Amino acid sequence: KNYKIALENTGIGPAILRSVKVYAKGNTYDDIVFFLDDTFTEADSVAYGHSNLWEGRMIPQGETVYPISVTDNKVSSGLKILEAVFDLYTYIEITYESVYGETWRLTNRNSSPVKVCDTCSVDPRTYGYRSESLEIIPISDHSYMHISYLETDSAGFKGCNGYIYIDDGEAVIFDTPVNNEGAMDLLEWVENSLGASIKAVVASHSHKDGLGGLEAFHQAGIPSYSHTLTVRLAAEHGRTVPLNGFETQQHFQIGETEVISYFLGEGSTQDNIVSYIPKDQLLFGGCLVKSLKADLGNLGESNIQEWPHTLRKIKQKFPAIESIIPGHGMPGGIELLDQTLLLVESEANSTLPE
Repeated sequence: KNYKIALENTGIGPAILRSVKVYAKGNTYDDIVFFLDDTFTEADSVAYGHSNLWEGRMIPQGETVYPISVTDNKVSSGLKILEAVFDLYTYIEITYESVYGETWRLTNRNSSPVKVCDTCSVDPRTYGYRSESLEIIPISDHSYMHISYLETDSAGFKGCNGYIYIDDGEAVIFDTPVNNEGAMDLLEWVENSLGASIKAVVASHSHKDGLGGLEAFHQAGIPSYSHTLTVRLAAEHGRTVPLNGFETQQHFQIGETEVISYFLGEGSTQDNIVSYIPKDQLLFGGCLVKSLKADLGNLGESNIQEWPHTLRKIKQKFPAIESIIPGHGMPGGIELLDQTLLLVESEANSTLPE
């Protein structure tokens, strides 16, 4: 309760705000309060006050301002605000200047401000990247999530996760951004900012959040891989077709690291595959694995009866999993498999014939 978002000036002089931007699921806001006003309805029952962060506002040395303060004294309200502000698909960027003319950028992705100027270089390995089509978030010094947004009829803009793994100047991409514009951003950033050569792109299934930007990879001469059924389904639906199909598994050598993609059974789709990096004990689960707060989503092409068996095969085959990146929502650990299994088994039991 009494949760507050605090913006504190711990520097040696005043800070002059230049811009505040919030990017969330396809929308852009000029203040955090505008974002929250659009996020919460009366039914959410969250009451909060605010202090506007307008352009030109000066925050003196040692002063703290509170852009958002929960006013209804409920723990649940504080948690809702916290989750909204630090959600994976919310990006907040505050730009400010010192009295010496230096420009700094503070975001909800980084623990410290980053200096911005013509002669300063922002380390992409720690800061990542953001454009209108794409966001890239560092996970470690050699791996990144990429996020793009798919506009849907039922849920508006839906955040879609992909993964980038880099070793010794070589990279592999798991799932493309949802369109070619985002894919071109990704290609340029990986090759120019990280100096890595992309050796392969792997589509986890035949939907747009798996291969929507595949054409850009092909134009760049990058080989693509998927399950053979994905190749057929993409062709049937008039989508860009992966160049290489496999039946059960495909091995990649990225620098000194082995990466393996597997088809272990049907689930969210007939053709869904997962990819595993033994060195990092990391699984890219795609839409086969759900985040902790997610539901099962669109089940139109799923195999509810086989999905639990596929999840158990994953747990059996990769007992040392430490990290899992789902196709949508926040990453996690082995608990994502357990939670998805509970959801699927519940759905399967509810659909069994009497």
